[in-house]
Amino acid sequence: METAQLKYFLNVAKFENMSQAAQYMHVSQPSVSRAIQALEEELSVKLLRRNGKRLSLTYEGRIFQSRLGPLMAEMEQLSKDMSILGRQSMDMIKINAISAENILKDAIAEFKEDHPDVFFEIICRREDTDWDLCIRSTLPELGYFADADKILEEEICLAVPDSSWLASADIVSLKDLKNEKFILLSKGLSLRDVADKRFKEMNFIPDQIFECDRGYMVRSLMQKGLGVTFWPRLSWNKIEPHEHIVLKPLDVPNMYRSIYLLRQRERHLTETAEQFRDSLILCFQNRMKEIERNGKNKPDRV
Repeated sequence: METAQLKYFLNVAKFENMSQAAQYMHVSQPSVSRAIQALEEELSVKLLRRNGKRLSLTYEGRIFQSRLGPLMAEMEQLSKDMSILGRQSMDMIKINAISAENILKDAIAEFKEDHPDVFFEIICRREDTDWDLCIRSTLPELGYFADADKILEEEICLAVPDSSWLASADIVSLKDLKNEKFILLSKGLSLRDVADKRFKEMNFIPDQIFECDRGYMVRSLMQKGLGVTFWPRLSWNKIEPHEHIVLKPLDVPNMYRSIYLLRQRERHLTETAEQFRDSLILCFQNRMKEIERNGKNKPDRV
């Protein structure tokens, strides 16, 4: 039995008309008729009962249709799955995105315009080492990595509710914050580490009311007007008007953090992955130029 014969039979059984089935499959009617006849001879059963131009399934034909339909559907799905797996194994890029996810998604969208068949697997696991590229804001032990490029250095601002008296300030000092409630990321995360270090240097103890390990949760609490927080100017998503948040520069030295792009020492990158790496670095460079053009101490208002 040939696959074409089986497909012809299923479509003839569907339409109960040889001409309509042939038209649907874009083949000639004689080709369909010969294929069905050959199939019946091979199986030694009559599958179709002919009554003028109309066709109907015999008892054997109905049994054959009921068993064949699911098998053909499974074969077609198997073919699609193998095709997808084949493309993925050739052009798959696995990225561990611990920081700057919003810039990464822009870089992927741009890259997919010229490379539509590339498959991206994105994870966010600090201790994971099974990846092609890793974006993170702290530099780990370099023994495992071929190189670590600094792809972004960004200012850390203060985010305040637009209803706060701080929203009208040009620049904020730590003394302005002595009565403010703080929403902070968990200890060990780079943004929190920078803040803790500066607090200690300037003998400032924040009144912390919330701590969590997810940036989106900090953002949600900010929208509720529950406190103030530190906000990286570039690598977090743009503030939308409905969020009612204002960014303010801080009168605190060295309120910056760096973003790094890492690659594995023992892991060969495909040509496509190398191209994406270059494209990703360029995307981050463009973000840096954008903030320099706008003036990095210019506050973002909603």
